[in-house]
Amino acid sequence: MQRMNMLVATNSVGSSVTSGPSNAVIPAVSAPAAPTGLNAVPGNATVQLSWSAPVDNGSAIVGYNVYQGASSGGESATPVNGSVLIALPEVTVSGLTNGHTYYYKAKAVNAAGVSVASNEVWAIPSPTVPGAPTSVSASPFGNESAVISWAPPSSMGGSAITAYAVTPYIGTSAHSATMFSPTVTTGTVTGLIPGSAYTFTVEALNASGSSAPSAPSAVTLLPRASTTVALTLSVGKVTYGHEQNERFWVTVAARFSPVAPSGSVMIRKSTTTLCTIKVTNGLGSCALPSAELHAGSYGVYASYERNTNFVGSTSAKKALAVDRATTKTALKLSATTVTYGHEQNERFSVTVTPQYAGTTPTGTVTVNGTPCRISLSSGKGSCTASARTFRVGKHGLVATYWGSSSFLGSKSSNKTLTTVK
Repeated sequence: MQRMNMLVATNSVGSSVTSGPSNAVIPAVSAPAAPTGLNAVPGNATVQLSWSAPVDNGSAIVGYNVYQGASSGGESATPVNGSVLIALPEVTVSGLTNGHTYYYKAKAVNAAGVSVASNEVWAIPSPTVPGAPTSVSASPFGNESAVISWAPPSSMGGSAITAYAVTPYIGTSAHSATMFSPTVTTGTVTGLIPGSAYTFTVEALNASGSSAPSAPSAVTLLPRASTTVALTLSVGKVTYGHEQNERFWVTVAARFSPVAPSGSVMIRKSTTTLCTIKVTNGLGSCALPSAELHAGSYGVYASYERNTNFVGSTSAKKALAVDRATTKTALKLSATTVTYGHEQNERFSVTVTPQYAGTTPTGTVTVNGTPCRISLSSGKGSCTASARTFRVGKHGLVATYWGSSSFLGSKSSNKTLTTVK
């Protein structure tokens, strides 16, 4: 059964007076129980102590005292906090000597008194990593560099700063850090990607390691890099229908940037695109399809399309000549002998064969000694002789293809037609 005590007061004549009803009792109070779970975390010339609040034993805890010693059980009778109680169950003891061992106990205080001591802990203060640098800012310096500035950390961690590490980020992707001397608070980071948006963090290093990263800088957008594009032709002259022998090679270089451009290059004549090149590491090529260009002389050029990282550019023009393709013309007679006045029974068929497959000659074929003018369709055509076109006798006939803008003319071999009475 819990013990209950009554409060008793004495009157002016020495008699006792019972306070309150005769059956009222007041719970007893006593000093609090000892703090538990005392823990010590060493820092730079500091020890951070924390513990769990104990049972107050009937009177609220008003604070704590912490006692320090140089040996186990040798804690001083005078608390490190002096006459001012520690309000919360934690405290950081500072002004210590790094490398020395310190021992600690804690006691709780309430209106009834002071508790017995907590468990004992020990710690050896030592230098730590620095605090994080602050006030990081960045500004572009050309299209592949940025100038970064920062303020030193407020805490050096007990040993000198040995270097600063600046890390660039594109979004959440970190790139390689650049190291700077501990004597500077501004540095230039190079090798960045033109046209990209970066943030930067800074870490301070000392003998104990690296600080936490600083807060990131504001986003810094680098300008795109200018480019040059060079065009090389595999040959300077091709034949119509055989343009696939022509290959275009391009080299795209970024000025003042170590990054090789990628993207698309269009090979053009005037405003017409002949072929498209997907550039990888600044290089690429394409070939013309057959029959892409009619015979003639052209100035062709490469146009590099702008993208996120690079400015577009255009090469100098290169001369490309396309020669007309040769042809072969064949003449076929429906009959080698006709009767005079009945020549309309004679039909002349012609076929014009191109030098290269995949092309189709167009234009006109005539047959000598006849009024025939044959317009080719798919390289072929025919006509019929009129009555009394040929007098009685033998006639040598040749079909002549007169050529076109892309095909050279040609003549068939001689065919003999005999007209009889």
